[in-house]
Amino acid sequence: MKNVGLNSLPSVKGHIFNLTVNLICLAVFYVFFGAFVSKCMSMVFPPFDDEWKKSSNLYQLTDVSIEISLLVIAAFWLTYVANVYIPILPVSPGLESYIESFGGQMVFVYAVFLFMDTLDDKLKEVFSDIFG
Repeated sequence: MKNVGLNSLPSVKGHIFNLTVNLICLAVFYVFFGAFVSKCMSMVFPPFDDEWKKSSNLYQLTDVSIEISLLVIAAFWLTYVANVYIPILPVSPGLESYIESFGGQMVFVYAVFLFMDTLDDKLKEVFSDIFG
């Protein structure tokens, strides 16, 4: 199948090296920012332990809701700032959005959940309590 039509991808010809360098820079930036956000949130929010499990459902739901909200806000502003500075090395205008779309956001989410290992346990506990 040829790369034609409404969903055609922009050509990478002549941009492979610059794309690769931009993706690497963005991934490293997002991993360190994800680790920083995770560290800050782990210092602010209570850990997932027996005391947290014994707290009220409202408290647990509020805790995870605030954590998720802060992650979304951080992800938005990080993406906004990254879009101002990316690409570091020039690529065609059609490829610029692909750098962020397929490189940055996925790495940020991975880094946050890699370093912030309690939120997933908290979410599972809350959903288990709510949905049985």
